[in-house]
Amino acid sequence: MAMAGVFVLFSFVLCGFLP
Repeated sequence: MAMAGVFVLFSFVLCGFLP
């Protein structure tokens, strides 16, 4: 579960980073 949370967080960060 922790891994899934980290993956979602990473994806969200990338979405905010990339235009």
